[in-house]
Amino acid sequence: MDSHLGYIIGLTINAFTQSQQATQHEDPMLLTTYFLRPAIQDEFEIRVNTVRRGKQVTVLRASFIQEGSERVSTTAIFTDLSVPVTTTNDRTLRPPHPLAPQIPMYSHPAATPLVPEAPGWNFFPRFTALRDTFYDAQHSASPPQSGTKLGHWYAWKDKREQITTTGLAVFADCFAPLPRVLMEPELGELDLCLPRVSITLMMHIEFKACIPPPVSVHHSPRAVAVYNGGRLVHDPMMRHDTYVELWTAPRMPDDELPDGGVDGRTAVQEAQDGD
Repeated sequence: MDSHLGYIIGLTINAFTQSQQATQHEDPMLLTTYFLRPAIQDEFEIRVNTVRRGKQVTVLRASFIQEGSERVSTTAIFTDLSVPVTTTNDRTLRPPHPLAPQIPMYSHPAATPLVPEAPGWNFFPRFTALRDTFYDAQHSASPPQSGTKLGHWYAWKDKREQITTTGLAVFADCFAPLPRVLMEPELGELDLCLPRVSITLMMHIEFKACIPPPVSVHHSPRAVAVYNGGRLVHDPMMRHDTYVELWTAPRMPDDELPDGGVDGRTAVQEAQDGD
């Protein structure tokens, strides 16, 4: 097991989901996690308690425990994100509505360069990382055209793998943190897989929509778009913030069904990390 907060959050979401099966509130809506102590590669226990169960939401708390001590603490709110079939007054903003949020990606996966693989995380070789070159150009530009944002397409290499709610937390914590982006001129090239300068200490996640079914012709069942940026860095420990958005992705070049284009993508998750 990796001492990777996104991975641990994924395990915790799985525990929450199991505890909410056959209830009115099976979908995660909000989740806040604090990394209290480093996790180790050993047996673990996740204890889930119900704080409050209401008509619209259920509040849960979980403790990730190893060797008798709480290492990660998580509070979550679960609800029902499904849209009733009989809804006649749907106010959901989605494409092609002109006010619908647009995916912050400019390169299609079929025309995006691969990120070189390196042992940054033990699980990294399991998926393909594609970097949006639009943001690379911003990093090398001079102010005010320069920026600190990044965009990646992540896809499981195994075509049998699918994007799940549990896995979203893992992808939300796979990003180059702001200090690493600022060090790019010194490194010569931004490598997502280089060792982290710090670990994620806190993550707040908002789930905006349910994951589309794998039979959708407009979405890849095994890929997501990950957009991230940050604005604050403080010495002496390079404490910083990171804002992450996860979006559905178009069909990958080697997916079986035809590509549906980048229009119509859905924001499925937003996360804020504190390092």
